Amino acid sequence: MEKRGTYRWLSLMLALVFVLGLAGCAPEGSSSSESESESSEEEVSIYTPTDEILELQRGLHQVISQNGLDLIVYSKISGSCLSEFTFWVGEPDKSTTDSGEKTIVGRMVNQETGISEKSWEYQFDFGDRAWLGRNLLTAAFLWADPSMDLATAEEQSKNLLYNYDRENMTEPVECGDYLIYLVPYQGDIHIAHVYAKSELQGFADLGLYRPIDYEEACQPDFYGHERYWLSGRVTKVWEKNESSYYEKNKVYYMVEADDGHIYEVRHYRDLQPFLLEEGKRYLFYGQLLRNESENPLMSITYWEPLE
Repeated sequence: MEKRGTYRWLSLMLALVFVLGLAGCAPEGSSSSESESESSEEEVSIYTPTDEILELQRGLHQVISQNGLDLIVYSKISGSCLSEFTFWVGEPDKSTTDSGEKTIVGRMVNQETGISEKSWEYQFDFGDRAWLGRNLLTAAFLWADPSMDLATAEEQSKNLLYNYDRENMTEPVECGDYLIYLVPYQGDIHIAHVYAKSELQGFADLGLYRPIDYEEACQPDFYGHERYWLSGRVTKVWEKNESSYYEKNKVYYMVEADDGHIYEVRHYRDLQPFLLEEGKRYLFYGQLLRNESENPLMSITYWEPLE
């Protein structure tokens, strides 16, 4: 899986792309109002908000209201041509046009399967809006685990931020059915992911994939558009953590495949926060990538354990 939006949450898709580029992509629509500060004028969008984005918007509004957090959820939802729906969360009593006091929350519709993802993400500015990140992290913990109280959520949020060096992704923190972690993006802009455990294996329309062919796999320039699956045993796991955002958090696996050949597969851990185990067998779905080594390299779009 390559960096989504190149985030995926990220991105790929990342929220900043949408803030800067939505206008030429799709008009904004509006959901049922959560905020009296919004204009009553409704705009029609060609992108109908999914039930999942509406549920997320309502859920965040509920935990923010019930726990007295210093945040407001704006009602307007934007749809994008990259299949992400977004809305704003910000400081109360600020103009809805004052983007400096708001952050954008995004949830994807997987483009290959058409499935609305449960995972979501938001961006915040550590330089100017660290308080906003802290409050929204608290809301995220409360949303992900309805049994959690405010004091615990605040402590979890504080610990996650204190353990974040702003240069490397944090280790995911389990919270109910989700994993919550932070990832650096650009400058003071950072991404908070709320990742559904049920989506760790990824998404794929399995009918689009065929068994990998070694000769084709050695020619990614010609066959990179094809979708393949391969099964085999992981014999080595390693990471490459480059300085560039788009090169960070790469995890590689060397695979001794059932066809007798050696392949490499990789994914971005910030977009799919899993690590597979050396010595175990897996089934991988993905596409060919260029590789610096002699072994064919394939992305991981979806995977299944075989033992």
